[in-house]
Amino acid sequence: MSKNRPAISEEIKRLVRQKCFFGCIICGKPIFEYDHLVEYSIVEEHTVENIILLCPEHHSGKTTGKISFDRVNEAAKMPFNSLKTHSSPLYLENDVKLDVQLGSIFIYGGDFSRAATETFILINGIPYLQVHKESKWFSLSFIITDNVGKPLVKVDKGELVISTEIFDYTYIGNRLTIRQKMGKIIFDLNLSSNLFKLNKGMFYYRWESGFSIENDRMFVSKNGKISMTLKEISILIGGGSVGFMFTDKNYFEKMFMTAFGVVVEKGE
Repeated sequence: MSKNRPAISEEIKRLVRQKCFFGCIICGKPIFEYDHLVEYSIVEEHTVENIILLCPEHHSGKTTGKISFDRVNEAAKMPFNSLKTHSSPLYLENDVKLDVQLGSIFIYGGDFSRAATETFILINGIPYLQVHKESKWFSLSFIITDNVGKPLVKVDKGELVISTEIFDYTYIGNRLTIRQKMGKIIFDLNLSSNLFKLNKGMFYYRWESGFSIENDRMFVSKNGKISMTLKEISILIGGGSVGFMFTDKNYFEKMFMTAFGVVVEKGE
């Protein structure tokens, strides 16, 4: 960037993300770069109307002339995600190691010789957080919701999509955040090929019923009432499902499952 060229303001960036429905205007992927439809050298200003979102591949194509101005201009009129409830998928890389952290709850180790999938969050029989292993490669599946159980972020074996019906979304570095309104973060996750670190988020199946993470604690709630707080727990995976289960029928009776694992340390 030229020293004389001012940075794009955060307010303009947010409005651009909203108008482009949080994805590349051509393919809809939820990883993107900011680009001027008409080059900055011509307009010499940053405006919401002239800035668009392009994934790295389509940004390069526009910059190098492989994609025409007319093609990009048409996409700007109707961004790919504008008629969709969620973005196009972004494929996360698998890795040979994966650390999982839910607030101050650590899940580590893992002998997958007897099972290809570990389930950590189970609500009414539906898995909300799983780790998979194929050959030596680890991948994730998870569903993060809003306070009424509507999915905000979904990953299916490393294939990530995000809701387009939110106020704001960013994925900068390995930090993925969603805001419900100006300044209010409702979801904060460090996500990379070898890390799932949930700092704030909800696994709810209906109105404030399920699990939530905030301030290094996991809270267990039903109908908006917190019944339990979990902290400082470490789980050693030993093959098979181990983690937290929520059911309406047997309310928390079998919430903490250790049939296939070992609880090393447990808080309140």
